[in-house]
Parts: sequence; C-alpha cells; structure tokens
Amino acid sequence: MQKIQKESGSVGAAVAAFSERFARFVKATPDATPAVQPGAERIIEERIHEQDAAFIHSVQKKYAEYQSPLSAETARDEALLLSAYTLFCAIKEAEAVCEDDGTHLVSQGILSPLCKNERYTSGGDFVYLQCWLLLEQKKTDYVPQFAKDAAGRTTLRFVPAKHAHHTLSEQETLGTIQRLFYS
Repeated sequence: MQKIQKESGSVGAAVAAFSERFARFVKATPDATPAVQPGAERIIEERIHEQDAAFIHSVQKKYAEYQSPLSAETARDEALLLSAYTLFCAIKEAEAVCEDDGTHLVSQGILSPLCKNERYTSGGDFVYLQCWLLLEQKKTDYVPQFAKDAAGRTTLRFVPAKHAHHTLSEQETLGTIQRLFYS
C-alpha cells in the first residue's frame, strides 16, 4: 500500500512539475524568439550576402557566354536551338493553312543534338539557352522545354509562353538575367 502511495505521489509530483512548466510556456509571448548570440545574426547575413553575390557572379559569367559566344560549342548550341525553333514555326505555319479544321499535329517534339547534351538536359544550363532565345533573339511566343516522347526519348518542344513552367532555381536565374542584362 505504501508503494502505491509512493508511486502515486511521484505521479502527482510529475503532474505538478508539468503544470508549472506548462504555465510558464502559456505566459510566454507568441512573438518571443530564441536568443541569438551577439554577432551570429550578422554572420548569417554576411553568409547569405556572399552566397547571393556568388550566384549573381556565376549567372552573369555564364549568360555573357551566350550573349557573345567565345566557344564554338555555345555558338553551335544556339544555332541548333534557333534551327529547332524555325522548324517548329514552319510546322505551326503549315498547320495554320491546313484547310481541314480537324487535322492537326498531336505531337510536336523535335529531336535535336541538344536533347542528348547532359549540360542542358540535366546540368541546369538550358535556362541560359532559353534566355538567349527569348531575350536576345526576341522569340517570346514559345518557350523551349525538354519532354519525353512515347518512346522515352528526350525531345525539344516549344510551349506557349503562358503555359511554360520553370523550377524555382530557373525562375531565380531568369530574374537575375533580366535584372543584370535587360533592365
């Protein structure tokens, strides 16, 4: 019997201790923030600023190569994208003059050497070619994007600009390019 009273006493003490701690929690203001060591906030802000500056420098350097290609590879890639865009526009034009209203292309994927270049398909550099086409060449009605066709091949498609989608990283890069080069 004493053991039961002793255990219930410890349970009561635990409940009392919890109630005391909970009361302090309830009294705390919802705006309370954890204490930050002096200078830690400044260090964090500096790191963020350094990362932003490094990102901007990287974007500026990469996109400058597309504005004025120094390498034959970049110039070739731009020509390939422009060629694919020209082919796409010719297909759209031919489709528009088709007299049968019910006849139209279903799949408009274009096979291009760009579709095999990992620098663009998975390396993250395709956004620079997109910007080059949209901003330098002023081809703004359609945005080039990669997609898989029914056979599983990567193809180049041109999506109406209002339906184009970009990742957050691509959106940040696009915005940075517009600010740095076109504002």
